Amino acid sequence: MMEKPELNRPELTEQEIVLKEKFAAFVPGGEVRIARAPGRVNLIGEHTDYNGLPVLPFSIPRYVRIAFRPREDEKIVLRHVNEKFPPAEYEAAREIPPDPPGSWVNYTKAAVQDLSRYLLEAGRERLHGFDALYDGDIPLAGGLSSSSAVVVASALAFLSSNETEVDRLELASRLAAAEHYVGTRGGGMDQAASIFGEKGKVLRIDFFPLKVTPVRFPDGFGIVACHSLVAAAKTEGARDDFNSRVSACRVGAALLRRHF
Repeated sequence: MMEKPELNRPELTEQEIVLKEKFAAFVPGGEVRIARAPGRVNLIGEHTDYNGLPVLPFSIPRYVRIAFRPREDEKIVLRHVNEKFPPAEYEAAREIPPDPPGSWVNYTKAAVQDLSRYLLEAGRERLHGFDALYDGDIPLAGGLSSSSAVVVASALAFLSSNETEVDRLELASRLAAAEHYVGTRGGGMDQAASIFGEKGKVLRIDFFPLKVTPVRFPDGFGIVACHSLVAAAKTEGARDDFNSRVSACRVGAALLRRHF
């Protein structure tokens, strides 16, 4: 269980120092900043967040990390340490066309599009993009919310590039809705767990409205998360199945509400 996501911590980890060096090799010159967001494990409450019922997750010491540098124009220029994820480039704007389903870039676009609208509606005349190099050690498709960590870390990098801060509750709510951009209709647990995680604590998260209550984890106990080696994909048929479950749960909740 680790602390909340941070920008430019005074003491960088070895992985972050190496990431900054790799970024500087791609894009030399100027200050390099670091954004990071953790994955999560959930203890209680599966598929309850989008029904307005509480969950009890905690963040884990596995992260999506971004080395980045703000730009003067609106361009977002992305690279990833893992060659499996191809480089990409687009512009921050109110409307950003999505990549084909399954593209890792869509998770960055989800955050950038939502926060671009936020800044423009607040009267910002000009948006600033960033050059970025992504890395991470959250197992992919392992059920630990690596995708939401990409959304959160991308949001932090974009806000930093535009010298803007957003209240954490508002940011978690916005990013939960923003992630619908990629095609999955999940709730807000993953983003809130990544943003609010605290060392030594689990998080009781309530919804409608969003409320986060840290709860101290009992001393003398530990939690082991084991990798099943089964990929929890959210693309193509799996995405449709996930969204069907969301719809079915909402219908079931509405029927129970009417009956009781």
